[in-house]
Amino acid sequence: MKTLAILAILAVLLGCSDSANNPQTKKPTEKAPEKIPVIAGMVDIKTVPLRIEAIGNVEPYTTVAVKSRVEGQLLNVAFREGDAVVQGQLLFEIDSRQFKAQLRQAKANLARDRAQLENAKATLQRYEGLQGKNFVSGEMLFKGRTDVEVYAANIEADEALIETAQLQLDYATIRSPITGRTGRVMVHVGNQVKADNILVVINQIEPVRVSFSIPQQQLQALRDFAKSGEVKVRAKIDDSTAPPPVGKLSFIDNAVDATTGTIKLKATFDNKDQHLWAGQFVRVIVDLKDELNAKVVPVKATLTGPKGSYVFVVKPDMTVAKRDIVVERVQEDEAVIASGLEKGERVVLDGQSRLVDGSKVDIKTDP
Repeated sequence: MKTLAILAILAVLLGCSDSANNPQTKKPTEKAPEKIPVIAGMVDIKTVPLRIEAIGNVEPYTTVAVKSRVEGQLLNVAFREGDAVVQGQLLFEIDSRQFKAQLRQAKANLARDRAQLENAKATLQRYEGLQGKNFVSGEMLFKGRTDVEVYAANIEADEALIETAQLQLDYATIRSPITGRTGRVMVHVGNQVKADNILVVINQIEPVRVSFSIPQQQLQALRDFAKSGEVKVRAKIDDSTAPPPVGKLSFIDNAVDATTGTIKLKATFDNKDQHLWAGQFVRVIVDLKDELNAKVVPVKATLTGPKGSYVFVVKPDMTVAKRDIVVERVQEDEAVIASGLEKGERVVLDGQSRLVDGSKVDIKTDP
């Protein structure tokens, strides 16, 4: 009896085990699809300026390398490195004693030759008065006339030497040829200056130029706009809170660079407050016209795939659909959409990396 009871218990246990291992006896427990948290924004309609943007480089309006024209010892530097100077301001003084001595010598030679000329003229006049009385030979008369011409020529040479000596003396004092800002002084007091030595470089930064390049595809729109009048150009400095200076387009190169497909332009700025500095990089902005009723989305909503640009559009049932779009241009933090989206549609701005077509989403922020 005990054996039969044990067998019965084993049979029951085996039956329970088979029932547990049989998948057909399990009740299905389906899990709801996970909602992916995202940030979304709306497709907006607004007026957007047609804008050309480029990176520009600030260039001095004029650059002058101040050189010495004479040799001598440098006696004085009349400014400090980096000073603003005006045209005609004293910059350097070179030892001028030798030039003063040469000038005095040239003036003395002039006085001597003038005296000799007066004497030669008086002698010639006396010879001409005695010629009719046969007291003077033709040879003496000829010599008298020649002496007058020689001394007159000597006077012209002396005057030229005086001008040269005066120039040498003037060159010993070096003044600023332009109004601008000085750089580093190349030669210091006490050094021997040679002719053609660069002493300092002066940059004129009022006004100033900004050089930049644009793609050749934008050239025609710029030229068309320029026909209507002056083209205003703004130069924005990164991390600057001041309003960007406004200048005007002053130069368009006469040829497109074949290697880069760009064309060089320059804009001129008054720069009265010296907001722009030579050598500085700025962001150049040229607003050509306003484009009305443009469809825009934040640029971070757009993604790039094998077929071009696309976005994830949030549908009313809170699923997303991948939508191919055509981006006309990107301007600051907005993308202007040529086709693929309509006003009021909602697009995903952040969280796209986890999305596929048909994913359920949970919108956390809707700016």
